[in-house]
Amino acid sequence: MAYLSIGAVWADAVFVSGLQRRDELSAGQVRQAAGAAIRAFGCSGCAGRVAQEFGDHPETAVTRMRWARAVAREAFGDPALEAGPGATARAAGRSSPDARWADVRLTRGRAASANLVRLGRERLMEEGMIQAQAMAARIACARMTVLHLTELHDNVERACGLAARFQWDCKAVAHAEMFSLLAEVVDDPLLTGGAGYVRELMLAVGRAADGMIISSRRRLLAHLRAGDGEGAALEMERHLRVLLFMWRLALPGGQPDVGEALT
Repeated sequence: MAYLSIGAVWADAVFVSGLQRRDELSAGQVRQAAGAAIRAFGCSGCAGRVAQEFGDHPETAVTRMRWARAVAREAFGDPALEAGPGATARAAGRSSPDARWADVRLTRGRAASANLVRLGRERLMEEGMIQAQAMAARIACARMTVLHLTELHDNVERACGLAARFQWDCKAVAHAEMFSLLAEVVDDPLLTGGAGYVRELMLAVGRAADGMIISSRRRLLAHLRAGDGEGAALEMERHLRVLLFMWRLALPGGQPDVGEALT
């Protein structure tokens, strides 16, 4: 698994490099360009640029990533089949303890690097979602009408009226509908994806999140009624960060990051 993750790092580097599909590239040119990208941005920086491109231009990003993976595989070989340090000695039956320990250290290092890249990509996606929804709440304050407020109020009351103990699936859907309603106010269809994402978080956390969600919804509704854009954005941001915090705790063996704040 660690070797496959390293292959993903090379694919990210090719993706963010200046190489183009129309170019006739040698393996040396690909390795040089990928190495330059990693030196310039770092592994996490390359992953961040890939995540941003998938957020901004998902259709073209999918096509480029398929190409980048194929090019990286041809240039660097199949990482799963690469021989590690000491492979020649093992083949000759002369593997030394130092060589074996070098293999272990290299594998652990690659695994740690791949894990950091994965965590960095996840954090960038989460942060992008949080900021987008906070911005939606801020903009919604300026565009809010009496009809919008009525729909949001009815949504909150309907969700609060469901029993969390026996109807959590339905209640999570009702809670998440708030994000779809805000997307309609802002007139940005892309934001409706936040409803599905947050619904999955709520289902994973379970009904333990119900009280927190209800309190946050009522505060958000009060900010929207008052036309307090900054207050609405801050409430949305805090709500999502707390929900993500609870989700990480709900994972098997889950622990929040050191220094991660609840508010």
